[in-house]
Amino acid sequence: MAAEDYLPSLDPYDEPDWPEDDGDPGPEHDPGPWFDLRHDNGDVTIVNPKTGGRKAFRVHTQLFGDEPKRVLALLRHGYDREERRAWEGFAFVSTRGVHLWLKHLDTPFEKYAKLLEHHEAGEASGLVYYWRKDR
Repeated sequence: MAAEDYLPSLDPYDEPDWPEDDGDPGPEHDPGPWFDLRHDNGDVTIVNPKTGGRKAFRVHTQLFGDEPKRVLALLRHGYDREERRAWEGFAFVSTRGVHLWLKHLDTPFEKYAKLLEHHEAGEASGLVYYWRKDR
């Protein structure tokens, strides 16, 4: 898939108005090596400087029954990042990559997963990634 195929998911016409502070990397964001979805929990914000579009994501560990699983989630519009209901899960993450939930196939969530899993293509297209690893 060409890098340009990733860009429509961040078009400002496809998303609601975002709060001004959403996506602001702030001083706590890690300037170090790339956030590795396969191993790291934390927050990632993707910004399209050409359109002003942005999306915030979180990878966190959550119990499903007795089994801990790592979940990839999107920040919902209008919620504070610290509210639990602010995050809409759409994939599991393992050491083998992102495993999109079936109900999200052929939706914007599939493109979000690819943007996160293949950040090099997004960066080559002009997208900017900010991240903060959980310590």
